Amino acid sequence: MVLVDQGAGTWVEYLHLNVVVSSGETVARDTVLGNLLPAYDHTGTVCNDKSSPPHVHMAFLEGSGTSGQYVSMQSQILCGHTVDANGDLVGLGNAGGTFFAVPDCGVSKVVAPSSGSLPGATRVYEGVFVPTGSLTVARTHHSATLLADGRVLIAGGDDARGNAIAMAELYDPRTGTFSPTGNLTVSRDAHTATLLADGRVLIAGGWVGNSIRTDTAELYDPRTGMFSKTGSMTRYRDEHTATLLPDGRVLVAGDNTAELYDPRTGTFVPTGSMAPAHYLCTATLLPDGRVLVAGGEGSAAVNGPTAELYDPQTGTFSPTGSLTLGLMTGDSRFGHTATLLSDGRVLLVGGFGTGGATAELYDPQTGTFSPFENLNVARAGHTATLLADGRVLVTGGEDANHSSIATAELYDPQTRTFRPTASLAVARAGHTATLLPDGRILVTGGNDTYDTATATAELFQ
Repeated sequence: MVLVDQGAGTWVEYLHLNVVVSSGETVARDTVLGNLLPAYDHTGTVCNDKSSPPHVHMAFLEGSGTSGQYVSMQSQILCGHTVDANGDLVGLGNAGGTFFAVPDCGVSKVVAPSSGSLPGATRVYEGVFVPTGSLTVARTHHSATLLADGRVLIAGGDDARGNAIAMAELYDPRTGTFSPTGNLTVSRDAHTATLLADGRVLIAGGWVGNSIRTDTAELYDPRTGMFSKTGSMTRYRDEHTATLLPDGRVLVAGDNTAELYDPRTGTFVPTGSMAPAHYLCTATLLPDGRVLVAGGEGSAAVNGPTAELYDPQTGTFSPTGSLTLGLMTGDSRFGHTATLLSDGRVLLVGGFGTGGATAELYDPQTGTFSPFENLNVARAGHTATLLADGRVLVTGGEDANHSSIATAELYDPQTRTFRPTASLAVARAGHTATLLPDGRILVTGGNDTYDTATATAELFQ
């Protein structure tokens, strides 16, 4: 993917300064005097600013090796533009560096590699992260729930001092701001938050401080903006899962036990037990109404099935195919993500340990997992969000050294590959990523590079 002019295959710049491209990589540009200078690690953002003619801004780092002089150039003569791998026009640019996408063609941004030498590639990333309003309080390991009216409920978590908090707030996509709402009845982090069929939100379990888990649960009512207690769970839980079933009940699962919450009675009752311990596992509602529980710390193949299916009709768990990570290495996949794809398969990504850069697909039709191309960056404690076009956005997380990272990538189910996209503005792990009704992704909180909870938030668009 390269920047091109209106037809010559190169970017014609101010005073006929030409950018020379080779195999899609910018290798040099000429000067007014005709001298050819090497160019690398350059950036360019292009857009249509409605002026006539549109403005263009390009910036180059000139020289050789990894040193050189930063040179910025502007043009008011030609309208540069960005094309994708298929040659389709996706955007035009101005001198201010603001991006405007061509209608119905998506969004792209040109970002320089972090380092490199000749020839230095220019990468065109689809989608960018932009800042939005800040949270009212820094938090990590919190929950974020899309409400029926399009707002997002942010609840609980750990503050910057590592203490569980009760504060909750609402994000309004129309204004891009957060505002306080009623507090939780119990301070908690590492809990679950599930949108119920009637629009209320069920908050369950978590850590309440001093390494103490809780069995308490509560309900948030968007109409009143208040939390109220509901029946307690049958077990103390944290880092568990909570899945809304087609009949309106909620399946809560973790370790080797599970229970069902009935919103009509406000009570939890035990249901079938799982074979191995599933701590830090994932639970995904399949199109046929069953729930796939996969991985978890202690779920290595030597300990029993690494994935199971819950059938709401019988209230029982049954083994299904084992994760490929466990079969290949004997390790558990935990701290990973599981995302239901548009075709009904489930994408499992990353996790702690040796599986951080790996991914696999579960096919409900065959009951089997299959590995495929690795991620570009190993990660755990990240997010993986299904986009409207069927791709999956993977953001942040921890690397092998347990440091928060800012990288992001997109999974394309058509090619079964991961491709880097623009990085987060803030490195974060233990954050949330919520698909908004307009297609943007709201990313909130998490631990930053200093392993401290942050109040920052940003949007992928």
